[in-house]
Order: sequence, then C-alpha cells, then structure tokens
Amino acid sequence: MVEIFDYSMRRGVIVKMLPQIHALMTDNAGKDKLSGIAPPQHIILWKQKMRAELTDIRRRWLFALDGADIAGFMFYRFGEGDSSLYISELQIAYAYRHNEMLFNMLMDKFISDKAVSACEKIFAGERVKVEEDKEILASVGFKENLPDGWQPLGAPREAAAALKLRYER
Repeated sequence: MVEIFDYSMRRGVIVKMLPQIHALMTDNAGKDKLSGIAPPQHIILWKQKMRAELTDIRRRWLFALDGADIAGFMFYRFGEGDSSLYISELQIAYAYRHNEMLFNMLMDKFISDKAVSACEKIFAGERVKVEEDKEILASVGFKENLPDGWQPLGAPREAAAALKLRYER
C-alpha cells in the first residue's frame, strides 16, 4: 500500500534514500528514452549536490512509498523573500505511472501544505528541456516564462488541481 511522507526536515532519512532516488530517476530516463544514462561519476556528483540541497530549509521533500520502495517523489522549494514556489522534481516510478491514486495522493499532500497555499506564483521545471515535459506543462495551464521557468496561469491550488486532472485522464 502506497503512503505519502513529508521528509523535509529528516535529512538523515533522505541521505539513506539517495541511491534509490537516483536509481528511480535513471530508470525513468531510460524508460522514457531520454539521452544518456548517467555514468558512475555522475552519481557521486549528484549525491554531493543533493546533500547540499538538504541543508536548504526552503526545500520540501515528499515521497510516495510502497513499503520500503520509492513509488514516486516531489521536490520543491520556496522562493527567497517572495511568495513563489519552484517544483524541481516530480518523478513517478515507471511501474506506478498508471496509478492515478498515487499521483493524486502526492498532489493532495503538496496542496495541503499551508505554505504552498500562501504562494502567489508557482513555477514548474527549473530546467525543463524534454519536449514531452513541456507539452504536459503547457496542457495543464503553465506557460513558459524564461528565464524563470514555467509559470501557471492560475494560483497554486488551481495549478495543482490542473496537474491532478492531467493524470486523471
């Protein structure tokens, strides 16, 4: 049974999960036929970057866990000194991609964060480069607003609701 956990202030738990997080991202990249599975050196650099990000109190770390397995996760951070939010990662393990309830549970946890409700702007994909991801973001009401990334046409709750609708189809 999949459950959603907010491990935002539990650095030690997340550090232990880093290999599994990286494996899920790498597996998704391969299944989605994206270019280049990361070489072994990449995981070392990636883990260093992630450890540094774990010290940022503006970051939030949501996980969908099926027992000890990561079924999906969402990483986001709040802007510094403003009322904006940036979604940096939203990954669903390939085996769970057609599990609408998992995605909805993750989105419900996301929009139930009172700090998310207080945001006036929500940006998705700090570095969205994959055409399919761009199409998904555009289909749920985000517009490209470079260099800031992707900005919703509505408020955070509306953007989160639109993301949920996209996966309920």
